[in-house]
Amino acid sequence: MVTVLLVSAAERKRDLVLASLTEAGLEAACLQDVSKLVNPPDQPPRLVIVDVPSLSQAQVEAAFERSKTWQVPVVMLLSPENLGDQKLLQRADDFILEPVRPLETATRIRRLLRRGTEEQSLHLVKI
Repeated sequence: MVTVLLVSAAERKRDLVLASLTEAGLEAACLQDVSKLVNPPDQPPRLVIVDVPSLSQAQVEAAFERSKTWQVPVVMLLSPENLGDQKLLQRADDFILEPVRPLETATRIRRLLRRGTEEQSLHLVKI
């Protein structure tokens, strides 16, 4: 099962983020084309990273909608210019500001995944 799905059209950034996640022991995959999110995988990822500067507004919206369907957190990769978009920031569970720093990226992703696992365990009911 893919743990993290990165949606990005920027090749160099994709390579950097995927390498940092893999080095951190996370299983990660990448989609360059958001339209491929229409066909959901058998097992959805546990988290989606959206590279906002490399995608159109429609592609960002499609990534958010799919993440909502999967009920998984969204982390946005942002350029400094995107910080003024409060509506966009409110929709994400976290954001990472460019330039991407591999250690920070992996740490934040692990924290969100851990938090999601803890929240899921709170919903377990013992009979």
